[in-house]
Amino acid sequence: MKIKLNKIDGGRLKNIILNKENNGVERSTDGLLFHVPYKNGIALKRTYSAVRKGDYKLLKFQDNGELLLFNLADEQKEQKNLALANPNKAKELETLIMEYLKEVHAPKWKKGITWKKHPSAK
Repeated sequence: MKIKLNKIDGGRLKNIILNKENNGVERSTDGLLFHVPYKNGIALKRTYSAVRKGDYKLLKFQDNGELLLFNLADEQKEQKNLALANPNKAKELETLIMEYLKEVHAPKWKKGITWKKHPSAK
């Protein structure tokens, strides 16, 4: 099933990158979100969603619900998982991810789905 969107969430970064005058990128969601609903041979090799908001980055693995929370201002190599030490921040960012995925009707992960087989399976 293919999803037809009337409006793309995001904007052009060209003027920002080229330091030209611009009005910024308008987004309906606070933070920068990523969603990989299928296993793949690159990146983390697992299904995950992620959000970067302020100094924090949260990864949520869709196959088992594991959360990884990092404070990138304190530690840029993402070695120290703060999810257990800071459960309120982890929950806040997880909620942001899940509400966003629901809002945009993002494909959900299912065992056996790959980008080659069913890239927009729900």
